[in-house]
Amino acid sequence: MRQNDLRPWRNLVFLTEFGLSVVLPPVLCTLAGVWIQSKTAAGVWVVLVLLAVGLISAGCNFYRYMALFVKKSRSDGDTPPSAPGEEKHDL
Repeated sequence: MRQNDLRPWRNLVFLTEFGLSVVLPPVLCTLAGVWIQSKTAAGVWVVLVLLAVGLISAGCNFYRYMALFVKKSRSDGDTPPSAPGEEKHDL
């Protein structure tokens, strides 16, 4: 297979990995917090702390994947779309 034939599949894998890495940390941390709260006499603060940890992790993953995506887009020769109202001038 040629390199261009695999590009849609690579994009699909990238988007799936990106989605899972952003969604799973808050969900798993919240479930862990609920489980810890049910097994111990801890208050609701355990769930909130673990939810915050999961959200911070999801934010870090989002930033990492977007930085990788921008870097890869620029190396592939893709140019980002211009802002509305911005004119391109070819010199």
